[in-house]
Amino acid sequence: MRRFIIIICVIISVNLLVVLFFFQKSQVQPLQVAIVRPMTGEDKTDGDAMQKGIQMAIDRAEKEGILKEKRIELLFFNDQKERSAALKTAIKISENDQIIFVLGNYYSLTSEIAGPVYRKNGIPVITASATLDSLTIGNEFFFRVIPNTQSMVTFASNYMKHNLKNNQVSIIYDKDGYGSGLMNGFEKLSKELGIEIINSWGFDRENKNVTREIKEIISRIRTINDPGILFFATHPSEAIQMITSLKYEGTQYTIIGPDSFASPLFIEAFNHFSNDEKVSPGYYTNGIYAISPFLLDMGDEESLNFSRQYLKNYGEKPSWIASCYYDAMWTALNALERIDMHAVGGDVRDIRRRLRDRLAMFNSEENSVKGITGKLFFDTQSNVNRVLHMGMYQNQVLLPSFQQYEANNTYYLTNSQFPNIQVVYSGIDINEIGKLVIKDSDSFSLDFFIWFRFQDEFDVSGICFPDALTPIQLDIPIRTETIDHITTKTYRVKTSFHGDFDLSNYPFDQQTLPIRFYHK
Repeated sequence: MRRFIIIICVIISVNLLVVLFFFQKSQVQPLQVAIVRPMTGEDKTDGDAMQKGIQMAIDRAEKEGILKEKRIELLFFNDQKERSAALKTAIKISENDQIIFVLGNYYSLTSEIAGPVYRKNGIPVITASATLDSLTIGNEFFFRVIPNTQSMVTFASNYMKHNLKNNQVSIIYDKDGYGSGLMNGFEKLSKELGIEIINSWGFDRENKNVTREIKEIISRIRTINDPGILFFATHPSEAIQMITSLKYEGTQYTIIGPDSFASPLFIEAFNHFSNDEKVSPGYYTNGIYAISPFLLDMGDEESLNFSRQYLKNYGEKPSWIASCYYDAMWTALNALERIDMHAVGGDVRDIRRRLRDRLAMFNSEENSVKGITGKLFFDTQSNVNRVLHMGMYQNQVLLPSFQQYEANNTYYLTNSQFPNIQVVYSGIDINEIGKLVIKDSDSFSLDFFIWFRFQDEFDVSGICFPDALTPIQLDIPIRTETIDHITTKTYRVKTSFHGDFDLSNYPFDQQTLPIRFYHK
């Protein structure tokens, strides 16, 4: 049975009011948490998102009282995306007898160096960004709340084959651990799926001649009539240099990037690098696919509430980085809630070990934490194994692609048929609100347009309006438009709906008129 997700587009005008409250903290000894985040350079935007998501989890825990007498204090560290700095930072954190766990490191490169130090000192760490497979293997103190590199390449290769219907691909990869891990995993799995790798080109971003290496790759791609899908296993900055050189009028490249393409940094760096993209949003980025650990539009009511609160707090929508680091902190806080601090006294090593053991107990759907991105529980390798999402850029906004999977990545490896979700965008434009009837049964009349944007086919007869006084049948659209295989159909509806009016504050009352619909 085919499932649909209908995404309703709503434009809201928000006035932000910031109120500062000053209060005296209790004198409870704080439990310190180390946050290893980018604090300078091109990745600072992602580090800011990481910190904001973490803080929102703490705010919720304090509001709901799950910390009881515990108080959290955040300490921030910058490993500078460099191996020696990562080692020094990990040692400094581990030797601090007030720090009970770590969130980070942000990068796979530095997590690989820091992980063994954390393990040796018995300090649990949760990452929501470092995807390198080996990080959690053989390290019982290292946890990850997003799918790993193997999951990402499994998802990407299956999506190319089954959704984009293309069995040819060229790979551009960074020779660091992040890019090489993606490339090697993708190359191996592609052979099993019958995907032909036409070419693969690598570069070393730490090489002083990296600019020349990138220019050579661009020249080679231009000489190929059809390179197939271009899969970028890279960080944003080098990819942007290539994309702006490759995409010009008359060229048609299908481009897919990893999770680094789905972060706010990708568009921010594009606007900085290219004036064409800044002046005309989407000039280069329209149609680029990006694998994302989470897309808010694919979430539930809890993720919607989180998005609204984040917008209220920070004046921007949350990225997957903010959402996933919220989940990392929320998981840790739920584990911490279950530890009796009176039983452990002041022994930090005992607290760390008990926290690690509590995290490991989140090991099944029944024993899980409900997060923004779904139910959070760890497999035998301490990874959260759940579905990834495929986003596609439109006017610099990363929207869910019209086809998504709903199974986790273990399913991809063992099945040839994939349970798909068709994504359908929808919106309502109101023409007129008519007569309100209050005496007998609350109701109101409404004249509006409703539109659906989709790929392939969509059975509009399955749309139901539960509040309509008489059944609504969407028959012939008043307008149909198809551009680049994307169809938009618009219908006009004139009918009456049930209301639920509260006149207790009359004549100063305000009423909400509900229009609900779903696909049966």
